[in-house]
Amino acid sequence: MSALSFQLPRALSVEVRKYRRTLAFWLALLSPLFLVLLNFMIYWLRETPMVTPEENAWESYGTMNINPSVFLLFPMFVTLLAVFFFQIEHQNHSWKHLWVLPVARSQQYLAKVIILLTLVASSLVLFTLLIWGTGNLLSVLRPELGFQEDTGMLAVGKMILWSGAASFALVAFQFWFSFRWRSILLPLALGFAGLVSANIIISWEHSIWHPYTAPMLALATAQGGGENLPISPIVYSLTVGIGIFVLAYFEGKNRILRG
Repeated sequence: MSALSFQLPRALSVEVRKYRRTLAFWLALLSPLFLVLLNFMIYWLRETPMVTPEENAWESYGTMNINPSVFLLFPMFVTLLAVFFFQIEHQNHSWKHLWVLPVARSQQYLAKVIILLTLVASSLVLFTLLIWGTGNLLSVLRPELGFQEDTGMLAVGKMILWSGAASFALVAFQFWFSFRWRSILLPLALGFAGLVSANIIISWEHSIWHPYTAPMLALATAQGGGENLPISPIVYSLTVGIGIFVLAYFEGKNRILRG
C-alpha cells in the first residue's frame, strides 16, 4: 500500500480536529435552522391555512423552504462558509508551514476539499431532516393541513438532492476564491456578484452556462421544468467543479511556494 493511502486519513484527522468548534463548523450546523423554523412558525400560527385542499402539504412546505434557500440563502451560506473555512491558515500565515510538512501537498489539499464538501453535505442533510421533523410536528399541531400523508417528502428530498448536487461548481469557485485571497472582502464580493448575476439571468436561454445558476435550474428540473436545457445542470456543475478544484490546487501550490 502506498504512503499516500496513509497520508490522506492522517490529513483528514488533522483537519477535523482543526475545524471543530470553529465558525465554519457552527455555521454549517446552525444555518439550516433559521429558514425552517421561520416557516414552521408561519404554518403553525397562521389562522388561514397555508395549504389548500388541492395541494400536497409536504410539497408546499418543502417548496417554501427550498426555493428561498436555493435562490438566496444557500449561495450566501456557501460563500460565508468558504471564507470562514480558510481563515485559520490565512490569519496565522501558516500556508508555507503546512506545505513543507512530511505529508503530500495533494493529500493536504484533498483533505480540505473533502472536509468542506462534508460540511456542505451535512448542512443539506440537516436541512432535510428539519423539514421532515417539523412537518411531522405540524401533523400533530395542525392536523387539518394534511401532513399525515408523507408521500410528498420524496419530492422534497429529490429537490434538495438535485439542487445540492448541482451546487458543486458553486462550492468549488468559492473554495478557490477563499483559498486564493487572504482578505475576506474579495471572496465575499465575488460570491455575492455570482449570486446576483445568476438571479438576473436565470430566465435567459443561455443561463445554464453560468455555474451559479446550476442549483436553480436543477431545482426547476426537479419540480418539472427545465426540459429545454442543453445539458443537465448536475452534470455541468460536477464537470466545472472538478476542473476548478484541480485548477485551484496547481495555482495555489505555485503561488504558495513562490511566496
